[in-house]
Amino acid sequence: MKILLAIWSLASENGGPTRSTIGLARALAAQGQAVVLFANVPGRVPQATIQELQEKGVDFREGRGSDFFIALKDSRALLEEIRPDIVHIQGLWKLASHAMNVVAHRLGIPVVISPRGMLDPWALSVKKWKKRLGMFLYQKRDLKRAIAFHATATEEAEHIRDFGLKQSIGIVPNAVSSPEVLPIVNKDEVKTAFFMSRLHPGKGLLLLAETWAKVKPMGWRMMVAGADSYGHKVEVVEKLKSLGIENDWTFVGELGDEQKWQALVNADLFIHPSASENFGISIAEALAAGLPVITTKGCPWAEIDGKCGWWIDRTVEQLSDAMQKAMAISDAERTQMGENGKRLIQEKYTWPAVAKQMSAFYERLV
Repeated sequence: MKILLAIWSLASENGGPTRSTIGLARALAAQGQAVVLFANVPGRVPQATIQELQEKGVDFREGRGSDFFIALKDSRALLEEIRPDIVHIQGLWKLASHAMNVVAHRLGIPVVISPRGMLDPWALSVKKWKKRLGMFLYQKRDLKRAIAFHATATEEAEHIRDFGLKQSIGIVPNAVSSPEVLPIVNKDEVKTAFFMSRLHPGKGLLLLAETWAKVKPMGWRMMVAGADSYGHKVEVVEKLKSLGIENDWTFVGELGDEQKWQALVNADLFIHPSASENFGISIAEALAAGLPVITTKGCPWAEIDGKCGWWIDRTVEQLSDAMQKAMAISDAERTQMGENGKRLIQEKYTWPAVAKQMSAFYERLV
C-alpha cells in the first residue's frame, strides 16, 4: 500500500505533531509500507533527519510553501505523480491542508484526517470566531469528505463524535522515539521539576506558577523547556515576578534530542498541567525516561494515576495537592513510579506496535 502522510509544516516548534508524524512515517516504512511524507513548508527538517528517513525507506518531499494556491499546485503535482492509495492529513485549519484535501477529493483518493486535538472543546474556544469562519468556508466540508478519522485516545474520538461526524474512527496512540540507551543520570542536589512543551497559554504555565507560589517547595527548582513561538514567555515571567518566585524557575528554550533526554533523566518530576491534549507526547517521553508525572484530565493519561503519577483536575488545589505528595515521597518511591512508567511505555507505546495498528486501519479502509 502507498500512503501519503501530509502535514503543512514539520517545524520542530510545532511540538508533538512534528515528532509523531515523523515517527509514524519511519515506523510504517519499517512495516513494509510505501510511505511518502510531505510537508508544504520547506527547509524546516534537519538534514540528518531527512537522511535518516530516506535510509528507513521514507520518500520525503517538501512543497514550496503554505500559500493556498501554491499548495494547490504542489498537491496536484504530487498526487498525480505518486497516486497513493490513501492520504492521511495531519491537523486542521491550515489552508495548505485544505488544498491537499481538495485535490485528493477531485482525484478520488480517500482521505483520513488526524484532528490532532483541534476538535477538542478547549481548542475550539481559542480564536473561536476565526475558527467558526474557517469551519463555514472550508473545514466542515473537508471533514465531511474524509472517509475516516484517526484519534490518539478514546477522549479525542468522543470529541470527533460530539462534532457530529459519523465516519469510522481509528483509535491508535502515538508512540515514543526514545534512545536505545538513556543518558547517564547526572542529578544536582537541588531537585528538579520539569515542564517540556510549547510555551502556549493552553499548556498551564500560569496555573503552575500560581501553584508553585502556594506550595513554596523547599529544595526544588522548576525547569521549563520549549519553543516560545507564541510569545507567551513574557506573560509567564511577569507572573513569576509578581509572585516573587522568578528565581525558582529556569527557561532553557527548545532542546535538541540529546539535550532533551539528558534533561529528562536528570529531573525528578515531570509536570504538564495542559488544558487539552489529544495525546501529550512529552508526557509519554517523560514516562519513558523514568519520571513520575503530574498531568491534568485534559490529557488522556488516566492509566498513570496512582501507578506512575497523578491525573488531576486542572485546579490550583488539585495541582498543589499532587505536587506536595510527589515532592514529599522518598527518592526510592519516585524511582519506583518512574520504573512503572517505563514499563507502561514499553508495553503499549512503541512505534512497531503503533505502526501495526495503523497499517491494519488503513487496510480496512482501502
